[in-house]
Amino acid sequence: MFSSETNPTDLGHTIKDWLVAEGLKASNQADPNAIFKLLINHPAEVPVQIWQEIGWKDKIMIMSTINFDTPALQKFETLPEDLRNDVLWQIRFLLIAHGVTFKFQPPKASWPQQIQVSKILYYDGVTKDRFMEWVLKAVEAVLLISWTVTRGLRFDKQKGPPTYTT
Repeated sequence: MFSSETNPTDLGHTIKDWLVAEGLKASNQADPNAIFKLLINHPAEVPVQIWQEIGWKDKIMIMSTINFDTPALQKFETLPEDLRNDVLWQIRFLLIAHGVTFKFQPPKASWPQQIQVSKILYYDGVTKDRFMEWVLKAVEAVLLISWTVTRGLRFDKQKGPPTYTT
């Protein structure tokens, strides 16, 4: 475990070592607002970002994003409003039950262009086991969104609506 006295750069190196030890490719990302920022591509083809912002004394963010492209957004708009709302509520309930924080962008659109899922992990809770568990939770949350949209809005499983980005 780490503490608020832990050097954030050391934590970033430790996290990268953990990811590599588990067979995940982790690359450093330049970000002037972050002490460290890593990008991993999970075998499920879901990118996950891990970082610590400057000014955060004892926490890191684990986040993944699902984006909907223009053809998917156009299809959403052609569907009945009650069907779109049902799927959005299913997504909300699934994500809350899954234990992740989420944000729709834009927040009040009839269908979001993207959905971000995240988890904050505090230093005193950072162990390899817990960290890897939260990375997996972010990946699972994005997959839950994708599967719910594909099933609920009847997208072609081969073409699918969403893309995963950082």
